[in-house]
Amino acid sequence: DASANDSVYSMQLSTDTLSNGIHLLGIRAFCGTWSQTQLSYVAISKDGGIIERVEYYWDTDPGYGKANTLPFTGDTLAIVNEDIPAPADYGTHVLFVRALSNGNWSAPLIQKFCMNATPMMELPKDTFCVGEQFIVFNMTEGATDATTYSWDMNGDGKEDSNTDDAFVYSYTKAGTYMASLGVKTVGDCVTTCYVPVVVLPTDAPKVTLSAATKTLCAGDAIRLKATATNAGEQPEFEWLLNGEVIATTLADTLIMEELAHNDKVQVRVISSNPCASIDNALSSQITFRVNPLPEVSIAHYFPVYTDEAALILTGGIPEGGKYYINDKEEQLFNPKRYEPGTYSLRYSYTNSNGCSSEAITSFVLRDVNEASLLKGDVNKDE
Repeated sequence: DASANDSVYSMQLSTDTLSNGIHLLGIRAFCGTWSQTQLSYVAISKDGGIIERVEYYWDTDPGYGKANTLPFTGDTLAIVNEDIPAPADYGTHVLFVRALSNGNWSAPLIQKFCMNATPMMELPKDTFCVGEQFIVFNMTEGATDATTYSWDMNGDGKEDSNTDDAFVYSYTKAGTYMASLGVKTVGDCVTTCYVPVVVLPTDAPKVTLSAATKTLCAGDAIRLKATATNAGEQPEFEWLLNGEVIATTLADTLIMEELAHNDKVQVRVISSNPCASIDNALSSQITFRVNPLPEVSIAHYFPVYTDEAALILTGGIPEGGKYYINDKEEQLFNPKRYEPGTYSLRYSYTNSNGCSSEAITSFVLRDVNEASLLKGDVNKDE
């Protein structure tokens, strides 16, 4: 069941592969990003035994049945949804949770925790330019005089500062970093927080323009591809034909149709990177050679009769092209193999530049029993 902001999901989980005793069940949700994991303790008794008690203790075992009790729901499968109070003193502590069933105590579930000050850092923003100086603020809560700090701003594992106060920092290279602050108060117990940081380059954008070919036939469409660098995540592209802007797009490709001979095409990229020293760049131009299409014609065909001999297909000008009857390439037409009716005849010719044109006509195939003279038509023999 779900509403705009919350959802309720019910399911059954198999415990067949789990042993008797205490287990930890984790549940989390995904909505663009993963939520924190909700943890619950689960006590299992597979031999028909009833869960009688669940208890916990920190560090030192006070004895079976003498630890802190945990309320639970269920009998052979018991679920604990109770918050366990954390120790008040800083340092490394170990939590033990165990269950009693049929008079037998399970082996404990053991977890180690670091009780510490809560590290927190604050940056003026999450995106910076290379070389830009900014202040890093220490906002750690619960620190004592014994708390120490270790700052790693670029994630290289090397300490950039150990101050407990604010300090100035800048990045020398563009990239995405995970800045961290680790705090330690007692022993080797370290707690770390992380903050993602994006660092943008200051380099001027560049763009190149490419096309599958620079030689076209009249009427052909051509796909143009712009390749931009240092232009940010969402640059704009201005497409120029003979020096005039004809389109502005967010896409890095453009289909152009009906270019003329010697047309010149360029593209300008407009960077979305606010750190760029120059916000736009113009590509070199491509000059296209556009060849004309050949002029093609085909002669008129008089009616053909079903008892005639096969005839060679001719009449296409210029010569040297291909003939198609009802879109099937043919060199001749044998009337005895076809049924009476109207047939399309297409002639296609390709010149030395690889440009093609075609001409289309039709002719009638008649049965021999028809009259030789029909209205509007003269028999070819007469």
